[in-house]
Amino acid sequence: EKIIDYIENFILYLNKDTKIVAKSHQFIGVNNAIDSFKNRDGKNGKLGVFWHTQGSGKSFSMVMYVRKIRRKYSGNYTFLMITDRDDLNTQLLKNFVRTGVIQDSDAVKAKSGSHLREMLQSNTSMIFTLIHKFRSDYDTKFPLLSTREDIIVIVDEAHKFRSDSAEMYFHLQNICKSPTRKKLTNDTYEQKRVMLISATPLNNKPEDIANLV
Repeated sequence: EKIIDYIENFILYLNKDTKIVAKSHQFIGVNNAIDSFKNRDGKNGKLGVFWHTQGSGKSFSMVMYVRKIRRKYSGNYTFLMITDRDDLNTQLLKNFVRTGVIQDSDAVKAKSGSHLREMLQSNTSMIFTLIHKFRSDYDTKFPLLSTREDIIVIVDEAHKFRSDSAEMYFHLQNICKSPTRKKLTNDTYEQKRVMLISATPLNNKPEDIANLV
């Protein structure tokens, strides 16, 4: 079963000719993340923290994660990929294009805050954006972006959200605390489903970072 899983979900082809095979930490880590997604009900949106070391194939792990969910789980999911700077956003997007997951890079890249809000109201399967496009004034109520419960939010550079006084933490809260249509037993609504990713050593325990969401 593991061999079939590996062949089906953990071998990529870069530009259709260069084979990339998952290393053990990617196979285990992605499958743990998939298990969290599979058992997402009752987590109130928290899919966990996926911690990598630098140079260990973080972006390819994201590709494998998205591909496996698309293949194994029915649904009209939108994957919202959030980074904190343009070069990282471009690099991540290129890897999704080079592995054939995305055909048209222009169709999935949010060009502005207003364009991002439009995309979140559509059925776009993948959205790549900078976290700054969620910017709003601290003293105003953040607008409701979407009530869909099938948006999977993947936040890169998660270590930068350790301080609750950081501006990006405020943006992250705006994203994660927006409710979905799914009503819980206590008459509240489930939050967006979020997975945090980092390749930088975490001074905090991973669960401490997850608790920030």
